Amino acid sequence: MESMAQNNVLITGGTGFVGSALAQYLRTESYRVSLLSRKPANDNRFQWHPDDKIMDKNALIGIDTIVHLAGETLFDKRWSKKRKAYILNNRRNAAETLVQTILASESQPNTVVVASAVGFYGDRGDEILTEKSGSGNDFPSEVCRVIENAFAPLAKIGVRVVFTRFGIVLGKEGGALKKMLLPFQLGLGGKMGTGQQIMSWIQLNDCIRAIKFLIETPTLDGIFNLTSPEPATNLDFSKALAHQVNRPCFFPLPDFIIKLAFGEMGESLLLSSAKVIPQRLMDYGFQFQSISIVQAFKNSFNST
Repeated sequence: MESMAQNNVLITGGTGFVGSALAQYLRTESYRVSLLSRKPANDNRFQWHPDDKIMDKNALIGIDTIVHLAGETLFDKRWSKKRKAYILNNRRNAAETLVQTILASESQPNTVVVASAVGFYGDRGDEILTEKSGSGNDFPSEVCRVIENAFAPLAKIGVRVVFTRFGIVLGKEGGALKKMLLPFQLGLGGKMGTGQQIMSWIQLNDCIRAIKFLIETPTLDGIFNLTSPEPATNLDFSKALAHQVNRPCFFPLPDFIIKLAFGEMGESLLLSSAKVIPQRLMDYGFQFQSISIVQAFKNSFNST
């Protein structure tokens, strides 16, 4: 491990759910952390406007590692053609602005960690998916390919590029769990569709610990799945969450209701199935703190 050799980190999307937790964690581990944000600059925040391809190049001075988390979420609105084009352009602009600024700079990082997602693999039923598995052919797969392809030029100039394909990140303060929580607390939670679709997830603390592990292991590059070794069916996920909040799991949400309410977004994000295994993290000895979905919810609700 070489944590002290690489301790100046720049995070894009550093005020988001994962980014804010990562920034806080790295600072407690003696990292010097700065952020790249649309907000006005301050002592540890630099400004960029990726939709206009504008970035403060001073953000790169003295930086060893960049963690790229920024990008429009897929979850917030129904996917019209206009919405899908906006998401793709937003993700592409952010990636290309960062890459082009790095390529043009005399201050280049040693490592770039790129946030992608298990959506790369598409709807694959109960097929076991590792980092060697190919891409799906739906919209989330396309978004992931756009992100990952944009960073290919950096590897050609000797920058270590690590692609992290996130599962559903579980923490009670944000992300998917925060959105799911209210109906379960009201006793209105239940399986979605058949409940047999497989959900690949990772607890927030394991997610940020895995990113630190990848930053500190300079021999590692390429693709890493950031998921628990034990994916869960939607039914088991729903039962575990209901149990955690001491409520029943009685109210299923049928396929046709999800498709009617959410359209393609609901079908792709709520009803699709991907059994993603973090094979490379396991091969390189990363130790998960939350392996089962039951333990993940306990750790999420017990964390401060």
